[in-house]
Amino acid sequence: MMLHKAETPFIIKLKGYPIKDISKIFSTDTWFWRDNSLFNYSPSDIVRIKINYYPDQKKSFEIINHKSDKPELIALSSGEVPENVDLKSISRYLYYFSNINFQYSNNSVYKQVKTQSSFATIFIEDDRHTTTSLNLFKKIVTDNNQEPPVFDMNVCYGIINNEKEVIEIKYMNIDPILKELNDFLKK
Repeated sequence: MMLHKAETPFIIKLKGYPIKDISKIFSTDTWFWRDNSLFNYSPSDIVRIKINYYPDQKKSFEIINHKSDKPELIALSSGEVPENVDLKSISRYLYYFSNINFQYSNNSVYKQVKTQSSFATIFIEDDRHTTTSLNLFKKIVTDNNQEPPVFDMNVCYGIINNEKEVIEIKYMNIDPILKELNDFLKK
């Protein structure tokens, strides 16, 4: 076994188990042991959130969370701050970025996902200046090249930080953070 961040593996023995191969007791699948938290931030951890919607940039926005001052909302299509911003809705929105989980998908869907255009990209910068990007793709449920394709209404695919692993995210988990610019404007 290896300890987290260790460079040298070591042998362990389990008393009471005559089995020499502990993979029969403990899963050696990396997917089993990896964390499946997509976002788990408190509002004070978040410095910046940017969501780009493709192709409709009028829905895209950026929120800059000033710790000592009010959060700032920027319309990405114009680069300007809208006049009628609802600061309470922005403050509530920052709480939605906690405890959002995903499931690992099999690697065979990577080629299918890479042939699509992403429908949204989420960028989050935290207070440690770590940036996470998430590209979201619709999950096609028809295999016979049906036009127009039929999409899964419960699950979408995602790629974190442009890696090659595809994850599956339930819309019920990610929908609260898929707000649009108009959701933060006073009605």
